[in-house]
Amino acid sequence: MTRKWTEEERKKQADRIRRTCPWRHATGPRTHAGKERAKMNACKHGFRSQAYRRLRLALRRQAHFIKSVRLCRIRFPDIYQSDRLMNWLRETMLPRTRDPLICNFLRPPPECHSVMMV
Repeated sequence: MTRKWTEEERKKQADRIRRTCPWRHATGPRTHAGKERAKMNACKHGFRSQAYRRLRLALRRQAHFIKSVRLCRIRFPDIYQSDRLMNWLRETMLPRTRDPLICNFLRPPPECHSVMMV
């Protein structure tokens, strides 16, 4: 609820402000550290910046991937570290994700043909 000023109070306050001239005594920051801090006054929190949104999206995708891997451990306890698990992850996760880190992790390794040197 806002305060209701009477005409007499307004006049007294106006006279007090004119007498003391607070705008003449106001100074900005004087030290280097104070100036560095003050130059960030116009900057908001940054939670809506593009970089922060991309980070949040990547973290959500990573959390979803970790959740899927944990689900695999529960569903397939006997094959946790086998090729069947990786195949299942590739079938379920690779079509849905666009995150390059997860895609690179899930892609099958390239065929390696070793050549014997004589």
